[in-house]
Amino acid sequence: MKRAALWIILALSLSSCSLKARELTNLEPIETLCVTLKEGRVKIIACAAVRDEDNVPLVFQMEGDSVSDAVEKLKSLPEGKDAIFVHTKNILCDTRYCAERLDELKTFLRDGPEIKESACVFCADDAAALLDKIREGEGDVSADLEFLADKSAKDEVTRAPEVCDSGRIFAVAEQFGSVIPLGVERF
Repeated sequence: MKRAALWIILALSLSSCSLKARELTNLEPIETLCVTLKEGRVKIIACAAVRDEDNVPLVFQMEGDSVSDAVEKLKSLPEGKDAIFVHTKNILCDTRYCAERLDELKTFLRDGPEIKESACVFCADDAAALLDKIREGEGDVSADLEFLADKSAKDEVTRAPEVCDSGRIFAVAEQFGSVIPLGVERF
């Protein structure tokens, strides 16, 4: 009797482990989140850490009334996968979005439990176009932004808490298929 109970417990624990392993394969960790405005609605473009067969990061898009709304919708991707943001390193915002909805961005950065406090926040005049241009040149905007954050002066790089406190955001642009620094903007 004891032996049968032990086998049942062992079988249940093994099935639980395989279920968790299957759940992990359905997760898409997002490295870079791009936030823009399109006709009064927030559009987000999420670059995943996962790459396709050509080593290009997978990209997912979603729209919503706010950045929090769009991110919430993106959590359940149509492909049966779930986007997660605990590994998000970079948030690239359109300067228009920053100028018009800074308070919304601050609330998202402050209250979004998944976004790390260490995430770097950048802005660009046309963030979606910058992202497209870099991807068309087969570049990786996530890697470019991380490199820029590592090589820039500590007082230039803005992380999520600093944006909430000061409204300062590190501005970037695209040049020759790479991200270049422009300096710090105040919103």
